[in-house]
Amino acid sequence: MADNGTTFGSYLYRLRIERGSDTVADFLRDLVIPFTANYYRDVEAGRKLLSMEAAITLHAALGLGPVETADYFWHYFRDVLPAEIHELLFGRRTLVAEGSLAEINRRNADQAEMGRRALALARFEREFVADSAVTGSFQRDFDLLPVMTFVYMVSEASEAQVTRVCERLGVGYGPRVKEFLARISDVHESDGKVCYRRRAPVLRMPRDENGIALKNRFQLHEVARSVERQGSGEMFPPGGTFCYSAMVALPEEALDRVQRRLTDLLTEVEVTSRAGGQLDNPSATPYFFSVTFSGRQEYDGRDSSGR
Repeated sequence: MADNGTTFGSYLYRLRIERGSDTVADFLRDLVIPFTANYYRDVEAGRKLLSMEAAITLHAALGLGPVETADYFWHYFRDVLPAEIHELLFGRRTLVAEGSLAEINRRNADQAEMGRRALALARFEREFVADSAVTGSFQRDFDLLPVMTFVYMVSEASEAQVTRVCERLGVGYGPRVKEFLARISDVHESDGKVCYRRRAPVLRMPRDENGIALKNRFQLHEVARSVERQGSGEMFPPGGTFCYSAMVALPEEALDRVQRRLTDLLTEVEVTSRAGGQLDNPSATPYFFSVTFSGRQEYDGRDSSGR
């Protein structure tokens, strides 16, 4: 496979949005395809590539016209062939159509908005929502949450890998860890060895009192650990902690700009890249990431008129 393995997936995502389908389930409702909706999600996210036979079947199901057909297979083979051979056979394309700067900016803004919607939907479609039994287990075995984090960072975690995580945490891999993981993952054997498989790419706390309390407790714990480590105020250090703190006064439109820029960054990382593989990438480094905007009226001594 070429080293740009999300080209075809990005094309399918764009086609789905252009056809007015916010969810994969809605897009596939009337299509007859030789694979599951979950497999299609992986293809669209760039985690998997269709076989040639499956790509032809999907093309027929989509009912594409001649121009769309050329576009479809240009993107499909862009992931299959080395870049120089693909260009030799299919020609080079420009990523941005000719047009004024204003038109290009408008298209970028529209694409960003679709990306934000896709990010929200992608998270919603790929979630395992913890129930009260799971959140209760998290409260009791709070020190094991990093083990859960690792299991949900990879498609499948071996017993040896989980044992290594436990050793780094100073926790013995035994009945308590096994019972904990049995509540949040599917336990099975692969080649005679125990493996833990996440139930979905994302585990989410329920939006109830217990779930919110647990998320807050975990965030405080991780922030405390992060700020105790050697930090950097300029760039992300490989083994340290990036710390940035500021008290600023933001009008509503500026706060909206900050939120949109952050969401666009997450969209680029999670939707348009191969981030779905998480730690399957051997060069990936796990980071605890949290952003909190807290409006504090008690810092404002002005009266209601703003003086």
